[in-house]
Amino acid sequence: MKRIYKLLLVSVSTVAFLGSCDKTLDTPPDSRTELDTPEKIQKLLVSAYPAASTYWMNEMSSDNADYNGDVWLAYDRFHGQSFFWQDITEASNDNTYEIWSKHYGAIGTANAVLEAIEKLGNPSNLDAARGEALICRAYSHFVLVNTFSHAYNKTTSQTDLGIPYSDKIEKELITEHDRSTVARTYELIQQDIEKGLPLISDSYYTQPKFHFNIKAAHAFAARFYLYHREYDKAIAAATKAIGAAGNADLRDWNALQKLSNNNFIKPNAYISKDEKANYLLMDAVSSWPYCHGPYRGGGRYSFSKYISDNEASTSNGPWGDYALLNFRALNYDANAKKMVAYKIAGYFEYTDVINKIGYVHSVQAIFTADETLLTRAEAYALKGDVDNAAKDMLTFLGNYSVKRNITKQSILDFYKNIDYYKYDVPTPKKAFNIDFSLSQDQENMIHAILHSRRVLTMHEGQRWNDIKRYGIVIYRRLVQNNEVGLLDELKPNDPRRAYQLPKEILGAGLPGNPR
Repeated sequence: MKRIYKLLLVSVSTVAFLGSCDKTLDTPPDSRTELDTPEKIQKLLVSAYPAASTYWMNEMSSDNADYNGDVWLAYDRFHGQSFFWQDITEASNDNTYEIWSKHYGAIGTANAVLEAIEKLGNPSNLDAARGEALICRAYSHFVLVNTFSHAYNKTTSQTDLGIPYSDKIEKELITEHDRSTVARTYELIQQDIEKGLPLISDSYYTQPKFHFNIKAAHAFAARFYLYHREYDKAIAAATKAIGAAGNADLRDWNALQKLSNNNFIKPNAYISKDEKANYLLMDAVSSWPYCHGPYRGGGRYSFSKYISDNEASTSNGPWGDYALLNFRALNYDANAKKMVAYKIAGYFEYTDVINKIGYVHSVQAIFTADETLLTRAEAYALKGDVDNAAKDMLTFLGNYSVKRNITKQSILDFYKNIDYYKYDVPTPKKAFNIDFSLSQDQENMIHAILHSRRVLTMHEGQRWNDIKRYGIVIYRRLVQNNEVGLLDELKPNDPRRAYQLPKEILGAGLPGNPR
């Protein structure tokens, strides 16, 4: 049953458009900001990108982490809450409140831009800005619905709780909001994408990789349509981003792997604005680089060698032995439990140099050519076009690995001939619990795609959404002294697959997720 609740909105100064505010749904610029010129409007759009990251929470919630024993340190209490699928109550720059408030803050900025453009009469010289604002608004809602709601499903999404869709500046002290449903949230996201996409232009950007440029916007649309199960649209959007062949913008993984295993050299190359594979880069205030990176802290719950060797970055695959991969996670310390793919570094911003107080920033590659290629491959496979899915997979694997005799049949046979995963006998092949049928070839091709995406996007949080979308059962395991103990199990219908709303938002009266 849907009900309407009231939320208190708190304004912020014009200097701090993205500041966190208690019980905020979205946080627009205040009345002292007059958006009366194209230059002001375009400048403000920089703030329509959320400075928050789901990477840490999603990685800990997924099967990319094990409990390695108390001899290793947890980074903080938020780290453990995320790992054990608990409701998040601990303060953190990466917690649910920061994700909620900063994404709705970005939405508020997009709404302010759209209102200003409308007041100016929607002039054609602001079409690109209007398109960017619409895509930014769609993107933040897309992140929020995939964080705080269950995965899209053609049946259950008609009743599953969605998130409030904000499409105007909040001007009243008390405003009514409705969570609606996942299906309705997706419908409104799609409307914004389809209004905004034709307007996107690269003509006025000075730093296009930090904006929804044409390729980034189409890569986002491709992911949205994949999740929404509109496969022809996903394929068309992905092709607009990566081209028909799909290989023009792929990253040179071999060159990246050869760089020094320094805390910054590889990550700086990975997130370079000059890297053609990077379609959209975003800055986030996040301690995730320190938790997952080449440091002893954070080892209690982490991406371990046990996971890596059996089912992820250093496992066997259609590429053969992991040594044939051009890029892979490494054990930075023989005595440490964590495996690290050197892609995300922490950059400290001092707000008080004397007392050494400040924030950790990380620049994240949100959309890339390589992942968009896998998005298209998955859309082909789900559509039933296994031949074209295989073509995209061969393009991906031909670039990501050094093995050259991979074929469609060898990909299918690899997953056909291995057992399904068990928590104490792990493999990369995990059973799906889905509301649609697949042929054996479709299923095995999708296993290949999900396995490849897991390796490709390690530390980047995407694995959690794949687990949700395919109803994959995962476990909390204690792995130590060559023994594996079962602690908990996340079944397909487990309500913990949707993060609980922040306690500040629950306190304001918005209905929470069932528990």
